[in-house]
Amino acid sequence: MRFKVLFLFFLFLSLRSAATAQTINAASCNQSDVQKAFSSVTASTTTVNIPAGSCTWSSTVTLTVPSGSTALTVQGQTTCTGDGRVGTLACTDSTNIADNTPNVSSGDNPLLAVTTQSGGCFTLKGLTITGTGTSPVQTYQGAILVYGGSTCSRLTQNHFLNINQVIMGLGDGTSGVADHNIFSQANPSIIFRTQAATGSDWSGNIPWSQPTNLGAANSWYFEDNQLVGGSTDCDKGGRFVVRYNTFTAESGTAQWLLTHPTGEPGGAIRGCRAWESYENTFNIPSGLYTFSLWFLSAGTGVNWGNTIAPASGAGLDNFFTFISERSNNTTYSQTAFPNGWGYCGTSFNGTGSPWDQNSNTATGARCLDNPGTGQSDLLTVGASFPTILDTITSAAVWPHQASEPIYEWADTYSPGSWVNNPHPTVIVQNSDFYLWCNASSTTGCTTFDGTQGVGSGTLASRPSSCTAGVAYWATDQGNWNSSGSGGQGQLYKCTSSNTWTLFYTPYTYPHPLVSGSTSSASGPAPPTGLTGTVVQ
Repeated sequence: MRFKVLFLFFLFLSLRSAATAQTINAASCNQSDVQKAFSSVTASTTTVNIPAGSCTWSSTVTLTVPSGSTALTVQGQTTCTGDGRVGTLACTDSTNIADNTPNVSSGDNPLLAVTTQSGGCFTLKGLTITGTGTSPVQTYQGAILVYGGSTCSRLTQNHFLNINQVIMGLGDGTSGVADHNIFSQANPSIIFRTQAATGSDWSGNIPWSQPTNLGAANSWYFEDNQLVGGSTDCDKGGRFVVRYNTFTAESGTAQWLLTHPTGEPGGAIRGCRAWESYENTFNIPSGLYTFSLWFLSAGTGVNWGNTIAPASGAGLDNFFTFISERSNNTTYSQTAFPNGWGYCGTSFNGTGSPWDQNSNTATGARCLDNPGTGQSDLLTVGASFPTILDTITSAAVWPHQASEPIYEWADTYSPGSWVNNPHPTVIVQNSDFYLWCNASSTTGCTTFDGTQGVGSGTLASRPSSCTAGVAYWATDQGNWNSSGSGGQGQLYKCTSSNTWTLFYTPYTYPHPLVSGSTSSASGPAPPTGLTGTVVQ
């Protein structure tokens, strides 16, 4: 009898939960109606529908996902079908929002600001957002700002047009996937910016104290999108992965992939922590010019399997630009220690910084958070200069930062220069970065013998001897790619003389938030009846 009572009790709870699941329909796409719908969201709300129409928003609309919400979807009626991997995405623009938010001289002024919850999932889909031509339309964070710490956010089937500055800002350590979107900028700047800083760790120190773990879920993944103009960006300990996208340059596109350094304006702000870029296609239309595919100034990562369309190579000057921003004041001026990070090495102004390794006094190498660096001691969380300390040593000193080289292999690019490195004694090849050695490579290294660079081929073809630091991509290993195209692979690193260790396996593709919620690349169609509660 007791078992029956308990069964009925739990059945009642489950039915009650199902009964209270709520769908809210905005009365229109007008700003006021959408804000009313968002303000009506409770923990039991599962979907907010924004109907078709053309509307103008002139100030920020905000949505705070309630505590206790496990999954909330905001869904317009725009649909995008096709495959971003091969550039066939096309959108039917049904829910059209004109971004008429005014520019501000400081702070942020997004069109839509979403605060997620660390324990819940959030999805935004089916919106077409168009800048009105005001220059710049947006400020630092983006037209869409998503923060709050959710680790399962998804942005899909959205269409962004004519937006200057930043399209998408992803902060507070949120992570997830942006898939099957079209991004098209009027005046190329930043398509998305990822940041891991939180309210208490505003400068992003905690991510630098944690293991890098490439191929893990704790990054923002951008896959199967089409991106026209603009570039990525990342700072404050952020992490991102771009894979299986099609990039096309526009007039003014200086680079496609970008990181920001420690030492940028903003006092104690740290640089981008880690990144991955693979299996993307990059196009430069005839007559246009792009300075560099990568502009790297912080952190570590892998770059592989990307293709510069054959006709586009002549319009690309460099594949990689490695830059040590704190070596001089060309880009950013530095405040001297102890009130800032100071300059890396003594060669610029005669004064180095204790925040750098300073194995070479003149160059400061290895400089804090430079390309090819990784995990370090935790620096004081939430502090500003001059009170920042290494929490292990309780001193303002180099935080024992690990050498974590950047690896590149199997990219297709010709003609052009592979590396633009104005600081070759600070960022060193075959120490801070390793390039592909293969007969098909145009890096200058055509044969891999285990002493330099990155090799590739079957696992059985890997040399038995190796020099610590080199790597080898085994094309017949791994099962992370379930798309049915593009192959597999795993990266092995020589961790000590003649010792190979599995180092990197790409994260599951398609991303679980994509494959787990849809059976096709284009995703589920928006609802046709818009059943649920209409908020007037």
